[in-house]
Amino acid sequence: KHPTTQDFIDTFNEVAQQDLNWFFEETFFSSELVDYAITSARSTRIPQPEGIFDDGQFRPPTPKEEEGEEDGQREYLTEVVVERLEGTRFPVDVLMVFDDGEEIRRSWDGQDRWHRYSFQKPARLEYAVVDPDRKLLLDIDPTNNSRYRSSDEGFALATWKWAAKWLCWL
Repeated sequence: KHPTTQDFIDTFNEVAQQDLNWFFEETFFSSELVDYAITSARSTRIPQPEGIFDDGQFRPPTPKEEEGEEDGQREYLTEVVVERLEGTRFPVDVLMVFDDGEEIRRSWDGQDRWHRYSFQKPARLEYAVVDPDRKLLLDIDPTNNSRYRSSDEGFALATWKWAAKWLCWL
């Protein structure tokens, strides 16, 4: 007897003990594509209070306090946004690497269009990667699978640098 495609799918569902019809529908019976991307990776410093109140007296912060160097007070809010750009849904891993060497790996089921990861840590994000082990070979654009941390300061510096060069040339 020759097995049919439905027999094949039923065997997978039985062995996995879950309904995988959505997977076969999207991968074998549709023309949907696979593309996941890190669309945003940002670490912003959480501002410290403007002053410190001691016994009702206002004292402006010291330069070290302003920089957040005293007692390890520097905190960053890190946000990474992972997006499913095409229609096919797959579970994927997301790896986030921080400048203190810590790596955080999370799994995302990929069912929604996007997912945001937020962390409050004393270290800034270096970079984020979706599917770091390259398990998802069907991804049509692997160049958008990673992103380095955005830096507002670097953007402003680069903008002024290019503007100065352009004005000098002009």
